[in-house]
Amino acid sequence: AARERASDPPRARALFARGCDAYQRASCLPLADMYLHGEGGPWDDEAASKAYTQACYASDAESCRRAADLLSRGAIDHDDREFRLLDRGCTLGDVPSCDRLSPKPTP
Repeated sequence: AARERASDPPRARALFARGCDAYQRASCLPLADMYLHGEGGPWDDEAASKAYTQACYASDAESCRRAADLLSRGAIDHDDREFRLLDRGCTLGDVPSCDRLSPKPTP
């Protein structure tokens, strides 16, 4: 699917979607990026968030933060998912996720 991403984005998107649906985290991150940038089909924040979240729960720390980023900018309604995603990303070793969870010092 990676080769098709440049030459045939719609086909690559379909292949990554099939892989992500089968819980292959290596497919979920590029699929989410394609949804987020409208590559190979329509732009779709909801689908990007879902794919990033699937990759996150398959232990991809960066994907946890990317899903939380979509929530934090208000693109998607959420409850406490942003915190849970950042917490998981931090637990998996993503330092930027840990930084966002730390309280900011007051001047």
